[in-house]
Amino acid sequence: QNSTYYENEFFKKALHIKVGFDVRLQDAYYADNYFAPYSIFYNQSDVKVKIYPVFDLFVSATIKRMRVFIKYEHLNQELFPEYPSNNFPHYPTEPRVLRFGFSWLFFD
Repeated sequence: QNSTYYENEFFKKALHIKVGFDVRLQDAYYADNYFAPYSIFYNQSDVKVKIYPVFDLFVSATIKRMRVFIKYEHLNQELFPEYPSNNFPHYPTEPRVLRFGFSWLFFD
């Protein structure tokens, strides 16, 4: 896993911003399989999950006491169709998704 980002402060250090991307790479392995009717995982040695990178793009900002973030996860989901992205054999991972949020600290 690797995070590469650029961060800087603006407006007399009132705004702190971070822009970058995350890369996760998992080695090929025999993942546990999932049997949906019984909701159980079991060991298997037939299907090997391939090496597949996952890219996320993010922007994070702190404005005085408020933190804001926006993250676009699994940016490369359909970029390489020959490399299926799955954590379990025959089951896909999460699709591309846009997440955002904020937290605000209140003081008396």
